[in-house]
Amino acid sequence: EAKTRNCTVVFTAPQAVPFSGSRELLARALENVIRNAVSYTRDHSCVTVDLQRAGKSLMVRIADQGPGVPDESLGRLFEPFYRVADARDRQSGGTGIGLAIADRAVRLHGGTIRASNREQGGLLVEIVLPAPA
Repeated sequence: EAKTRNCTVVFTAPQAVPFSGSRELLARALENVIRNAVSYTRDHSCVTVDLQRAGKSLMVRIADQGPGVPDESLGRLFEPFYRVADARDRQSGGTGIGLAIADRAVRLHGGTIRASNREQGGLLVEIVLPAPA
């Protein structure tokens, strides 16, 4: 998908990080967020996926280089069927369910997910999960 958008996805992680939970659910959550980032990043740009262990947590940060979203929409991005703008989502084919699925999967694992606009442009989604002992 990234190739068809003329962009790349770059994954960085300091080391293998063990986790406890459903691989399928977490993979689906990450896939939905990364796919969303690829859909909205600028052509010929990069989506970054960074995994870090921070104390007793795992943090995944997915950043795109797209237009971001209006500040008033940030709190609603993870609601089922919420779409920022009809015209934007008609173009991408989005239904507003992917980020809601990600939110549910992350919460089922005791984690949190949030989105913010990046100062340099684009959207940043941060997923924090409890790390196994």
